[in-house]
Formats: sequence, C-alpha cells, structure tokens
Amino acid sequence: MVFPRPRPPERSDPASCGTHRACRSCWRDPGALPQGHGRIRRYAAGADLAAQGEPPADILTLIEGWLLLSALLSDGRRQILHIVVPGDVVVPLLVGSAGFGIQAATDATVCAMPVAAATTSPTAHPAGLHVLMKAMSRNAAMAYEHLTAVGRRTARERVALLLVELYYRCRRAAIPDHAVQIPLTQGVLADALGLTAVHVNRTLKTLRADGLVAYEGGMLRILDPDRLAAAACFDVEAAGAWLGPCPPGPPTPVPPTAPMPPGASR
Repeated sequence: MVFPRPRPPERSDPASCGTHRACRSCWRDPGALPQGHGRIRRYAAGADLAAQGEPPADILTLIEGWLLLSALLSDGRRQILHIVVPGDVVVPLLVGSAGFGIQAATDATVCAMPVAAATTSPTAHPAGLHVLMKAMSRNAAMAYEHLTAVGRRTARERVALLLVELYYRCRRAAIPDHAVQIPLTQGVLADALGLTAVHVNRTLKTLRADGLVAYEGGMLRILDPDRLAAAACFDVEAAGAWLGPCPPGPPTPVPPTAPMPPGASR
C-alpha cells in the first residue's frame, strides 16, 4: 500500500530553538537545547506532518493545537494511537520506518528538531537526552494504558478513561483561568477507542444521564472528573508519573469542553 505523502507546512519561521517560550517551558533547562536546530512550523487542520512508513525525521514539541498519531490499514480503517496535546513531545522511532502517520487535528504550531541534532550532533547535551528519555518513557506508559483499555475495558470505561485522561493532561498545560477545549469529533473518539461512532454516541449519552458530563451550548462539559475516573476504573494518583499532576486552577474550577459529537441529542 502506498500511503499519502505529507503536505508541506503553511510556513516555516527562522530557526528559533531556545528563544520561543514553548521551548523553555517544555525543555526546562536552557542548557539542554541544541541551539539553532529547532524550527517553528505551522500547519493547517488536516495537514500531514509525517507519512506512515517514512524513516524518522524530527522530534516535535507541540506548542499550539492538537495532533493525531494514527495507523492506517490497507482497506482504509484507522486506529488513532495517540492524541498529542500542547506541551507534549513526540519522539519518532529511532530504528526502521514509522508505523504511524502524524496529522494535525486542528491548526497547529510545532517546534521541529532533527533527531540527529538532539542525539548525535556535537551540540547534543546530556540534559537534552534526559528530556527525550522522559518523553519516550511517558509516551510508552500511555501506550500501555491505551492497549489495556482497548483490550480489556468496556466501552463505558474506555470513553470515560479517554475523557478523564485528556482532562488532566490538558489542565497540566492550560492557563489556569481558561477552560480546556477538546476539539475531537465523535469519529476521532471512535478511532482512538476501537469502537464505532454509534457506540461512542450511546456511551456519551449514558455518561450524561449519570451526571458525569453535560451538553451545554453544543459543547461537552466534564462535570465530575473524580467520578469519571471511577467510572473508568482508573487510579489518577497511580498514573501521576506519566499523567502529571493537575496544576492549581482558578478559585472556581472551569471544566474542560469539547464539541458535541454529531448526532448527540441535548
């Protein structure tokens, strides 16, 4: 099967690794940054950042927007392997060709750094390699959790787990006084959970009936993250090593929102 080639980004700014605010907030240690190798790139929603089957290219730090890592089968079926939110670092496979593609779910801004610049170039820094190891370990932990969900959790548990995971991951990087918006369609949720879109819709309706989520103004709102985690049989504290602590929010917490899946009734 021939997979589609990625479309070029809308624009590529001059090299700015270490100067953009996102670089320092994600890498923490300025000494870990391979100076001059990172480039800020912007992609329109639906654009392909990397095609399935290509050799590894860049390490991506997502600054704004959402990305999807997905595997496409020869008959067109898709499995979304990972949902990338702002602040995440995507480290490509260092051997062989990637078994997944990377697509922008929304308009997105990334910092792209060649793998060699961060690993084998003279400017590579031990602290930078440590950052990459942590990112790879965190991504692997999430992959194991997702595999367990698809293999053993019920549809209700899968949907609840994905929503509560995105809630905590987004709150980690969100501005405290702003709501977290989750711009995922019902079809994207289905492809990430190994379910049909109809099944996802029905499950969301049961979660709403139980008072865990609500549809308001065409947006999905998480009402009780703790009960949602319990519905997913998910221990947030045990997952803290990869999920990350949820930072203090505003005096009146603002729950995350997402577009109401097509076909859902209010």
